[in-house]
Amino acid sequence: MKKIILIITLSFSGIVAFGQTQLEMNSEAFAAYQKADSEMIMVYKKVLKKLTDTKQKQALIQTQRNWIKYKEAHCKAIADLYEGGSMRGMIYSDCLKT
Repeated sequence: MKKIILIITLSFSGIVAFGQTQLEMNSEAFAAYQKADSEMIMVYKKVLKKLTDTKQKQALIQTQRNWIKYKEAHCKAIADLYEGGSMRGMIYSDCLKT
């Protein structure tokens, strides 16, 4: 019985030790989004450089612009479900990251 109580106590103390504030979670989500966005831009530029056909380049550029507009509108709609809440920023950044 003492072992069970010890395991439960240690389990809960581990949870408390890793607690975060919402501000910290929002900041981490934003940093993760920025990292993913930077990686995506790097890949996009590499692909764009490899294209030699002007029509293909213009199609990729326009598609990318359209996708970004859609992604931002979609993520805003999802984040707006949390309007007024402290986790809205985290929701928005996490959505943009994917």
